[in-house]
Amino acid sequence: MDLASENHLDIPNSISSAFANADSAGPDKYRVSLAALGLSDPVLKVVAQTIVNFPIISELDLSDCFIEDSGCVIICEALEKVPNLEVLNLKGNSLTIQGLRFVSKVVTSVSLNKLGLAWNNISTNTDVFHHFCGQVAISNIQELDLQHTYLNADHCGLIKDMLLVDTCPLVHLDLRWNSFGLNGVTRLIEGIEGNHRIVSIELMGNSLSNDVLNRVRKLIERNQTLKKDKDEETKQVMYLEHLLEEKKKEMKIMKDNYEHQLAESEKLRLSFNLKNAELEEEMNKLKGQSSNFNSLQEKYENDLNGTRNNIKGLNDALFEKDEYIKELENKYSIAEKTNHELCNENDELDVKNGELEGKVMLLSDELDTIKGRELEMKSSLQSNFDQELMLLRKNYESTDSLRKEAENSLSQATKKVLALESYHKMNLQEQEARLKRQELANITELETTIQDQRKIIARLEQNVEIMKQDHDVYKQRKTDDMEDLRTRNSKLESEKMSLQNQLDIESSSRKQIESQMNSLRRINDDLEKSNEQQRISTEKMLNEMNGEREGYTLKFSELNSSITRLSQQKQELISQLQKVELNFGTKLSELQEKMNISISTQILALRDSLKTQ
Repeated sequence: MDLASENHLDIPNSISSAFANADSAGPDKYRVSLAALGLSDPVLKVVAQTIVNFPIISELDLSDCFIEDSGCVIICEALEKVPNLEVLNLKGNSLTIQGLRFVSKVVTSVSLNKLGLAWNNISTNTDVFHHFCGQVAISNIQELDLQHTYLNADHCGLIKDMLLVDTCPLVHLDLRWNSFGLNGVTRLIEGIEGNHRIVSIELMGNSLSNDVLNRVRKLIERNQTLKKDKDEETKQVMYLEHLLEEKKKEMKIMKDNYEHQLAESEKLRLSFNLKNAELEEEMNKLKGQSSNFNSLQEKYENDLNGTRNNIKGLNDALFEKDEYIKELENKYSIAEKTNHELCNENDELDVKNGELEGKVMLLSDELDTIKGRELEMKSSLQSNFDQELMLLRKNYESTDSLRKEAENSLSQATKKVLALESYHKMNLQEQEARLKRQELANITELETTIQDQRKIIARLEQNVEIMKQDHDVYKQRKTDDMEDLRTRNSKLESEKMSLQNQLDIESSSRKQIESQMNSLRRINDDLEKSNEQQRISTEKMLNEMNGEREGYTLKFSELNSSITRLSQQKQELISQLQKVELNFGTKLSELQEKMNISISTQILALRDSLKTQ
């Protein structure tokens, strides 16, 4: 990137080319080299302005540029605004202790890790140099170049104090071509003994003996060994931390899998509980329907027993009617015998007919009145007979309609039984109630028919009583009127025929009632069969639901066992994780103790060796 051309800065060609040829030292970092260009203060102001406008410079080389303290002030003020500056090389300039004051400010204001001050006279004031060493001790500088900076033994004491600071970050220190002497190096060795970070120190050109250099070399080798061990331990710790992270990830994955399985099992358990609740509700409904069905069946059986009792009562009434008809037949036979006796008496009275001829005329008027009365009675009897015949026909038609209604009710009951089987027998109560109402209606109609027939029989009995009275009247007057006897004989024959017809009608109605009762019995048998089939299907359904419930109960027990197994596995994994963490903690503490012990032993050994030397 051409940094100078982008900002239109008026600087010399050599400097602009230096900025234009700046190398990239990473993302948003540039390496600028102005070495050996001979920068005056005005030029340094332009360079400082360029640096401030582009605070992305990470390395700046100003070696051998003849920069004096005034120029150092300009550059250092600009560098304080470059927080990412990492490398600064001021080697071979004309800096003194005044310039070092401003360099000390830059040391802590930016992120320097390498500083070069070689070939500058910065030794004239120990206080300023002491301040500089203090700033370096709290900075990030790891490489410091102080070769040929006119340092002496007093400066070695300040460097020793800097090295003994716990936060001193120095790793490489170049002190070549100074005037330390044996006294100064002895102080420097004390600082190196108390510092375990520095792994490279250059002391050539300080008029030191080989023994002193060997001691320094051994201390440096010690630090190198410690650094190597520390690096190994750091690698091991990092490796153990990596293993711990991997274990934590694996445990997290296992925990997530376990929680997922637990959630899945919880979903299965909830679905099973929901299905079980639905089955329980369905079973409760079926139990309620079964109880309703049983209660309806009991009611139906009670109604059926009542119907049977009513039919039994009808049979008893029919038996009584048969007895009454037999009694009427006996009365008819007695009437025939009486007629036969009357015929015999008629033969006897034929002789006296002549005697009675005279009286016939007298009785003709009376006979006319009797005939009128007789005609009225005959018409009344004929009308009564016709009415009774119509009633019997209506009864026959009603019994036929009842039979058809019973057949229709049977077909409807069969259809409704099938509907009950398909829709869980929900409408059984309504069907049975309607069948019960129909049966009750049939029974009431039969009872009304029997009552009407009983009324007819009572009227017939009244008629028979009236006939007996009339027959007594006629018998009393038979001696007076033969014609009246003949008419009465014909009347008795007509009544005989009417009674015979009535007996035939009664027998036919009896047969119809018996057929109706047989149809009712068949309906009852069919209903009992359908109820038995319905009960068997309901029991079968209940058994199937009980089997499904047992299967779901078995699945629920298996889910519970799997949940317990998963919880046990979770506890085992947690215990294993705790053991791993405990083992890692113990191993880490043991490793740290071993490191501390080894370091302390090595330090003690080195101190003993130094004391012996």
